[in-house]
Amino acid sequence: MRHIIFLNGIWPENANFNRAIGPYQLKHWISHFGFKGQVIDFCQLLTTEEIVKSVEYFIGNETLAIGVSTTFWEGAPVPLMPKNIQEALVILKDRYPNIKQIAGGARTPKVNGFDYVFAGDSEDALVLWLQELSGKRSISLFNKRFDITNLTHRFDSNDAIMQNEVLPIELGRGCIFKCKFCSHKNLGKPKNTYQRKFDLFLDEVRWNKEQWGVQNYLFLDDTVNEDMDKIENLAKAKNTLQFPINWVGYLRADLVWAKQGSAELLKESGLKSCFFGIESFHPDAGKAIDKGWAPKHGKEYIPKLYNDIWNKDINIHCNFIIGLPGEDKDSINETHKWCLDNPIGHHRFVALTLFLEKHDILTQSEFTKDYAKYGYVNVNEQTGYWENGSINSTEAAEMCKSLNQRLTYSNKMSCWNAFSALNLGIPYEHIHNWPATLIHREIPSKKAIFKAKYLELLSQIKS
Repeated sequence: MRHIIFLNGIWPENANFNRAIGPYQLKHWISHFGFKGQVIDFCQLLTTEEIVKSVEYFIGNETLAIGVSTTFWEGAPVPLMPKNIQEALVILKDRYPNIKQIAGGARTPKVNGFDYVFAGDSEDALVLWLQELSGKRSISLFNKRFDITNLTHRFDSNDAIMQNEVLPIELGRGCIFKCKFCSHKNLGKPKNTYQRKFDLFLDEVRWNKEQWGVQNYLFLDDTVNEDMDKIENLAKAKNTLQFPINWVGYLRADLVWAKQGSAELLKESGLKSCFFGIESFHPDAGKAIDKGWAPKHGKEYIPKLYNDIWNKDINIHCNFIIGLPGEDKDSINETHKWCLDNPIGHHRFVALTLFLEKHDILTQSEFTKDYAKYGYVNVNEQTGYWENGSINSTEAAEMCKSLNQRLTYSNKMSCWNAFSALNLGIPYEHIHNWPATLIHREIPSKKAIFKAKYLELLSQIKS
């Protein structure tokens, strides 16, 4: 029996075979207050019937709620509920009308039909809600609130972890920067307020190795390399742990450049692939988003980092945004040519999304709050349409599609997708060296095996 059952998954179903951390953090935290949770993961791979069967296995007399993670639903400007989730919830509501159905995610879900909706970091809010619903107040939340710096999270035997699986892990929660296009809530954090104590991180890594042989990780920090002390600790970790770890994560290219020796330390720490949010090489666009380094140094330094400093051992994912202030189509096409000329791993173009829900603090970037100041006109909050004098949102989306298609055969599998492929049993040497298209051909034959293995482990858990 479980008090709450979480449905988790990262869409689209044909590309992601990793776990999202949110429901596991919630499950771990509510256990401190006497509530037992269960995560049904990889819902992007499951049929409606498989979701219903898995949920029903853990339902009992004390089950209070079924919770749905909405963070990785697809769709713009409003993410759409996946069909299998929607159908499963209808069936479960019909069979268990007294069990609440709730939703939550990184942003406020724009969905109807749920009994309660959470948004953003919800550890404490979920505890309060469960306490109110059950009438249980065994431990006062007033004296015990969630604090990322003291996080003691553990995956456990009820999570159906596979041997040698790639797992997500939090080193902290928040970002010291405040990029103007970014709509995440935890921006501009002061130092030492949002980073997990490093010993607690090491304890979790040891636990995962002892239980499941895990040595590969998705680091979920907004910026892994924001602090030199942290980089040095990661480089020393393999000696402290007595075994190496491998990881992927978000890095700032300008900080790798600025912090002397950090590139070498990152490689020593086990970095295998990284995500650089370059956004633009255009001077005006860089100035508008407070990212002026890339227009001055990015085109020269990033290939040097990949080829010379990292000796082509670490694939780099460079992300670019179409629709930033001041950048026209000619500049974007120049960036695309640079991508083709510099096959350093993976390049991707995305269209600017303003997230214009004015009353939702979780979706408000600086652009959202005062978009006219940054040159955006004819903005439609319902459809997400915008214009900026050089390009509109429709053209930006079409341009992204065209440019990304032309990058298909020069791109390699990098960062999150590379470690997703690891979970399918594809050797990292293949992932690192093969074109992304070749790896994707391997996925269909391995997906069914992965899913069957997970469902088998799930069925072996004591209900």
